[in-house]
Amino acid sequence: MIVANDSIEKVQKSTSAQGNRKYIVDIAGGLPVILLEIDPTDMSVKKGYIYANSQILAQYDGGSASRYYFLHDRLGAVRQVINSDGVVVKMFTFNPFGETIEENGSFYTPWQFTGQYLDQETGQYYLRARQYSPYISRFTGRDLIIGNFDDPMTLHKYLYCQNDPINNFDLNGRWAAPVHNKLIDEAFADLPTKYLEEMHGGSAFDDLPQFQTPKYAYMHGMTDATTGQSVEEAQKKMRQFMAGKYAEYRKNLEQGNTLYAYNCLGQALHPIMDQTAPAHSWKPWGGLNYLPHVTDPFLDENDKTFKDTVKRMRNAMMSLEIGYELGGFFKLAGWL
Repeated sequence: MIVANDSIEKVQKSTSAQGNRKYIVDIAGGLPVILLEIDPTDMSVKKGYIYANSQILAQYDGGSASRYYFLHDRLGAVRQVINSDGVVVKMFTFNPFGETIEENGSFYTPWQFTGQYLDQETGQYYLRARQYSPYISRFTGRDLIIGNFDDPMTLHKYLYCQNDPINNFDLNGRWAAPVHNKLIDEAFADLPTKYLEEMHGGSAFDDLPQFQTPKYAYMHGMTDATTGQSVEEAQKKMRQFMAGKYAEYRKNLEQGNTLYAYNCLGQALHPIMDQTAPAHSWKPWGGLNYLPHVTDPFLDENDKTFKDTVKRMRNAMMSLEIGYELGGFFKLAGWL
């Protein structure tokens, strides 16, 4: 039995093999992740996990000094696990949809395809909003997002990554991820990878479940359908949000908190990326059930919309910088 809270994080699990387990979940990063597995009978730590930008890096057993480190492929799938001596203790090979076709080594870890948690009892991956079965290449829970009639593939309620798992991955059970990363990488190609990854995490933070409500429609380039919010009102709130996050970016940069600064910058620019998506573009939004399910609409970096969005991001950066220096928000033409 698996118990989840209202924000779709796994909090408790009971099995005949392991008994009861409680989970300490971190919801502050880009995605909710499990930090600790605890035995509730004596509150002892059974396993602990270490992450970077919500990607699993290491695992350790409670009461043991041994640590195990994860090596990933480009989709984040765990391909090898090594111990502290650099010895490979586990290897995985997956088919495109995540079914394990080869596995070597006696070490066990639940973190496997795309670096996500495989439930040993059900054989399904825990992707937060839904469970995914790699054996049938489908989600086993229905997609609550309606889909886009102009893109029939999005209307399928159980499809994984629009049947293109080689180029996409889905970490939250809602949509393949993440076109935002491609946009950030293009707009800030001169930045070191560690700063780009922080911006990825900051942008993903704006898509956490608590911000996926009409109240925060302005963060996603849409208007609040439940209040009849006008486009002008939503754009004003978006500018205030962006200016506030940009100020956090600058202040943390000046204080030497460089990594967190770029996380704030990713949050600040998220609305610019969202507002140019066909599913958003200042449409009234009544919640996730009413969001057209458009997945990676700008996969091709030569696409006109992709290029236009990158230009808007760069223009927004100039507006935010001038506004910060002048103590207000300077609206540069051509980005909103």
